[in-house]
This record gives sequence, C-alpha cells and structure tokens, in this order.
Amino acid sequence: MVTPEFQMRQRFGWDPFSPEAWAELLGLAHVELFGGASPPPIPGKYGMLLDGTRGSFVVATADDPKLPRQAIEWIWSANVRHAVIVQRADSHLYVSRWDTREPRGPLPIPATSKDAERLFEKLQSEDTSHRGGVVSWVMQGFRQIRRIMEDPILSLLALNGLLLVARNVVIGELEDDRLRAANTFRDAINLLSPGLRTAAGLDHIPPGPMDQHMASVGTYFLDPDPFTGNCLRADLLFRHAASDLYQEAHLELERDPQGYLFPFESLQAPDIRTGPRDVRYTPTNLARALAEQAVRRHGVISDEIVVLDPACGSGIFLQEVARELTTTPAGLRRLQLVGFDISPIAKSITESCLHLAKIDLAPSFLMDCTIDQVDAFDAQWPECDLILMNPPFRTWRGMEDGEREKVKGCLGDNFFGRPDVAQAFLWKGVRSLKPSGCLAAVLPAALLDSQSGQLLRKAISEQADLLFLGRFEGFSYFSSSLVETSFVILQRRAEHASPTLDVLIAGEGLEDAGLRSLRGAPTPVGVELFQMRPSDLSVSSWIPRRRADLALLQSLDEAKLTSCGDLFTIHQGVRTGSNEAFVLTLDEWSKLPTKERSYFRKAAGQGTIRDGHLTEGEFVFYPYAPGGPALKDEDELRRRVRCYFEGWLEPRKQALEKRAKVREWWLPTWPRGWQYEQSPKLVSTYFGKPGSFAYDEQGDYVVLQGFAWFWKKTLIMVTDQEKRTFDETLYPFAYLALLNSDVFERILSCFSWRMQGGQFNLEAKFLAAVPLPDLTDDVVVSRSVTGRLAALGRSIHAGRFHDVRDKINRVAVNVYPAGMIL
Repeated sequence: MVTPEFQMRQRFGWDPFSPEAWAELLGLAHVELFGGASPPPIPGKYGMLLDGTRGSFVVATADDPKLPRQAIEWIWSANVRHAVIVQRADSHLYVSRWDTREPRGPLPIPATSKDAERLFEKLQSEDTSHRGGVVSWVMQGFRQIRRIMEDPILSLLALNGLLLVARNVVIGELEDDRLRAANTFRDAINLLSPGLRTAAGLDHIPPGPMDQHMASVGTYFLDPDPFTGNCLRADLLFRHAASDLYQEAHLELERDPQGYLFPFESLQAPDIRTGPRDVRYTPTNLARALAEQAVRRHGVISDEIVVLDPACGSGIFLQEVARELTTTPAGLRRLQLVGFDISPIAKSITESCLHLAKIDLAPSFLMDCTIDQVDAFDAQWPECDLILMNPPFRTWRGMEDGEREKVKGCLGDNFFGRPDVAQAFLWKGVRSLKPSGCLAAVLPAALLDSQSGQLLRKAISEQADLLFLGRFEGFSYFSSSLVETSFVILQRRAEHASPTLDVLIAGEGLEDAGLRSLRGAPTPVGVELFQMRPSDLSVSSWIPRRRADLALLQSLDEAKLTSCGDLFTIHQGVRTGSNEAFVLTLDEWSKLPTKERSYFRKAAGQGTIRDGHLTEGEFVFYPYAPGGPALKDEDELRRRVRCYFEGWLEPRKQALEKRAKVREWWLPTWPRGWQYEQSPKLVSTYFGKPGSFAYDEQGDYVVLQGFAWFWKKTLIMVTDQEKRTFDETLYPFAYLALLNSDVFERILSCFSWRMQGGQFNLEAKFLAAVPLPDLTDDVVVSRSVTGRLAALGRSIHAGRFHDVRDKINRVAVNVYPAGMIL
C-alpha cells in the first residue's frame, strides 16, 4: 500500500508533513508541542523544534483553516516566534508569528531539503518585537505578586500555584469563574487537587502571606495580554518556557530580594545589570545539547539512574536530562535527580522547575528530586551515573581564604599554582562517577591548558576518557564572561579507553549552528566538527583547536624552531598597587616643579604603545637609582617632591598602606629591580595584536602595564671579526617588524588567548613557547630578509606602521619555513 508519506518523499525528496523529518533535516531537537494531559484542540501533528534561541519554531500539520491563526496563541505561550503550518489539502505552507495577527501564505512547500534550510535561515534572521513576549508578560504578573508579599520564595510558590490553576482552566479541568471568585492566594491554590498540590510542592505553605487578598492578580493569567491580545496556555508555558521563565525569576530574586515595597512602584523590571551575586546561567540550548550527548554516550542501560548537578542554579541541566531520559528505551525504573546550590532561591527555583517538569512529562518511571541548599564542597556527592554542571568560574585571586582551603583540599595532590574553583568541581565530579558514568561540564576555555591544571588533567586522564571537547570562540555566548566558553564530556573508564574524541568548534555567532551540527545538520563555514585520537592531546593542553591550527602546530613542531623564550627574557612590568597614586598624565606631570619631574619615568604599556610606537602620554613615579630607592625615607620624600606628595600620595596614604607585601607605603608595590638602570628593550602591552610591540631605543621608559623583552645572548657576530651587543645591531628593528606582523599573530593564536576586543594575552607563560626564528643566524633566515625586516621596523619606530603593514606581512612570511600553513 502506498502511504501518503511515501508519496511525499517521492514528490519532495523528504516528508515535509512530518515534524520529526524537519527536526532531523535541520539538526533540531524534536519535542511534542502538546503533552499527554492536554491534547491539541485541532487534530494533527504538532512538533516543537528546539534550537534554544532564535531558531526554535513549531511545525504543525493539519487541514483546519483556523489553524494558522490559532497557532499564534500557542507559539506565544511556548515562547517561540514562529509556527510553520503545512496543510495536506492544498499542499501549501503558512508561517505564523505571535506578534503578527495575520499569517503569511499560502507559500509553496519546500521541494527540497535545501529549500527547507533556506526557509529556516529566513525564520532565524527575522527580527521580532522586544515587547509582549510571554516571559516578560508573566514576569509583570510575578511583580504584582511580589508587591503583595515580601518573602521571595513564597511569592514564587504563589506564582506556581496561580499558573497551575490557569493550566487546569486551559485543559478543561477547572472553570475559570472559580479562580476569578478566589480572594486569597490560598483560595486559588486550594482549587488544585491534593495530588497536584503535593506534586508541585505547594501542600506545606505556611499561613500569613498566602492568606492575603490578591486583588486582581488572580485573574491576570486568565485575561489576554493587552499588547498582543493573546491568552496564556499555561500548559505550553510549563512544557516549553519554564526554564526561561524561572531563570528570569531567579535573576530578579537574586538581584532584588526585597521586592517591591511601595504601592506606586513601577512594575517594570528592575535594573539587574549589577548586584551582589554574579549569576551565570546556562543557555537552554547548550544544556539540552550536553544532556543529549551525555545520555547518548552513557547508554542508559541501568534500571536506576542517579544524576547530579552540584551548582544547579535554576535547574536547567536536571530539567533537560529528565526530558531526554523520558525518550529512552523502556527499562529505566527510577530516576534520582540531585542538585546542590548555596542559594535558597536557587533551591526553590530548581524544586519548582522539577515539580512542574514531572507534572508535564508524566514519566513512566519513578522520578525523585532532592535539592539541597549547601556548599558543594561541604556536601556528600552521591555515586553518579551522570553529572552535568556549569560550575562557578572564580579565580584564585577572587576567592576568600576559606574557599581557597576547600579548593586546595579537594584537589589534594593535584593542587598546583592558582587553580580556579571550576577545576575543583571537575575533579570532585570525576571521583563521584560510577564506572562508565559520564560527566558533562561547561568550563572557561583557558582552564583546559592552564599550568595550574596540568596535574589535574593528568590525574583525570588516568581515570577517565575524554569523549567530547567543544569551544565557542569569542565572548558573546556568556555576556558577563571575559573568557571563551568550552565544554567537555568525559567517561569514567570501566575497561578499554575510547579510541576517538569528538571535537566541536564554533566561531562567534555560530554557537547555535554548532550545536545543531551535533544532530546531523549541515556544518556551516565557521563551524568545525571532527574526530581525533585522544592520544593526540597531551596533559599540557586539552584546548580544542581548529584543524588548520593543528596542522600549523605540527608544521612548527617539525621545523624545530627556536622560541621567544629561547631568545628573549620576558619580564612583567611594574605593579604599582595604585595607578591613581603613582601614574600621572603628561599634563599632570608637566605642572609639577621641574625638580620633582626627575623622579618620574616615562611609562610604556597599554596606554602608551600605539601602532608599534611609544608615546609620552603617561609618567610613573619611579624614585630609583641603579642601586635601589633614591629617597631614603618619608621625610626626604616630603622635601624633594612636596607638590606630588601633597597632591597624590598623602590623600591616598590609608589605602596605600593596606597593600600587601609593601615595604614603604609611598613606593610602588613591585618596582621590578631590573628597571632601576635604564637600558634599551623591546616592549609590549599586556594584551595586544599587531601594533602592540615597540622599541625603547634609549631605555627611557619604565614598563608599566606590559612586558619588556631582553635579548638573552651577550654578543652578536656581525662580521667575521666584529661582535656587538644586540642593541647596537639592526636586529631589534627586525624583530619589531616581525612581532607586529599578522604572520606572528597567526602563530601566536595557537598559543595564547584572544581577549574581548580581539587582543591576545601577551604574558610570558604564553609567549615563551611561541616559535620565533633566530634572525641572527644567517642559515635560518637570510641577511637580505632580515635587512628588509629591519628597514620596515625602523618605519614602525618612526610612527608609520599603517604605511608599511602590508609590506611587513609579505616579508615576514619568508622568515618561517616554506610551505607552512600561515
């Protein structure tokens, strides 16, 4: 028998009437739009295709002409912009948007998979209204609740109860006039069945705030949104938008725990850009993708599964893994979800989300949820089948002493240097996995090759296999983060090591496309998904690198070149401990008495190196002679630099005295003794790109926010009979050109980290290993090439960087071996 689906495949090459086919084609996660408790009002197929952000949409196939308009209310409630309605009767397609009452169409059904991809790209590129979204509309209702009750957790429970009652109205289990007749929050919540109140965590609400009159709040979730005219389908909100809604509520409660205290206060969102706690949420699409990957790689062959998120926040990982496991083959009898967080609000939010997820998913297995308000380092972690986490990103410098001790104790023999909190979470997670258990973690990419993590990576490699490494280039994915995002999946080794390692790298703005490629979607330019051998990674670095970078690194390794660290000693500049006290602008310095100016030196660094040229824009107080401080005590300081003392130092004395490891309060914290004597040197900024290296030919400058490069060899043979110092030759200018070239930056990109703004970290720990040819060796680099570089370097030194930049790159290519990928 020839089925309609067969006919569609014959005609179109794929089945456009199947939401699952759309999902498979585009690499999207497929979830039924309606749950078992709320069948669709119009018979048909309805699938939510999840990309997590701009690319999520609904595919609906039914022949009812009312569907394109009715779907608008559904997609608004589900928090997606579009519904694609495919009708068999006329073989046409309609596109509905929640912020536009009239659907577009009829449009031709995509005849090929390429046509479907083009439609998807168009849906993603369309702008939508920033007003009227369901999450912002519900949040306004939540703020009304908070104006009535001060307790943030009780206000959250009240929101849950009112939304559940609205859900029961939608699915026909309750008449809306009963909610409209309720006077208090307790009256409204008591409209729910005892079983539902228990399942939602609402059966132990204390008296007091819940017995207050709720005014018009009770009807808020039944009445249309005045901006869009849409009425809420709370069942779709719970099923598809709960994570977005409760993360928004979590952020607001964390930043504004006191709520709205005045009756005339605005119902608009508070300014939550700053606050007492930096809450970094995991985007839903990343949590979903990692849950999918972790569950698939684990295999889920047990009848009981234990899942832990030790920094659960809003519970997004636990929600997504629960959703994923409901689609696994039969055999799972019990799912135990465990979460830790130090915030009582996070605990309440996660419990709420999981209660609602349990109601919506109606799993065939027993689903237990245990969320504890506890410091993860103090908690007893269970033996886990799956661990999913986005642990805190906090540097050693940002920790309190007590937290440092916990991190040190957790890492044990793997403690080295200045580790991040996230490294301790990772190690505790590995030790808590059962054999064959999987761990998925979001991490700062820099942790994957930090020196402080080398012992830890070695210890993990001895106990677990890396299965998946991912990296999102750039800084837009987590808006508050100053580092690139990476993620790992590893498996506690049971028997044999895994033979392959999957690697995903996505350029900035292509993160969603990268995650879709994991589900089989075409891999666009800027995204790479490939396999490599785990043995190709060393414990010195687990950084996922693009294939071109791997090829370049191999070529560089085979060339056996010298490195920056072989040729130069790289010193970090002065740390003053207070630039406000010790660093003056040119104008401020010029106004000091002439005799006082001699105690200052020109500053080289982030503020004064421009396009390879040093400018006299800043002066640092540097009262040192070759033997040490030129001022013996505070009395002499007052006499010799009275104006500077009274204008800059004395007003800041109290703060300057509090600096750690300071011998004299009126001196910079770390003056760097190698700068006491003036000497020529190459200098760089702390973070830079081409144009960030300069040459201090006279040695007049003190390196401040940056680095100084000194040639390691003593003398250079310039003729068969003559030797000279490095600074007496053309080589400083040749290196000046080379270090400011795009060629050197390309190689540098394989060793250092690109910061926000596109600049690289130029610390010695990164630069020391960067291959750099010895230009003084004529066998390595010809004298003619070196001479051309030196001439270009002199042009840079004279302030003509942009005039010669293209020439620099053409010459710099010849410094490295021919055929190398640059």
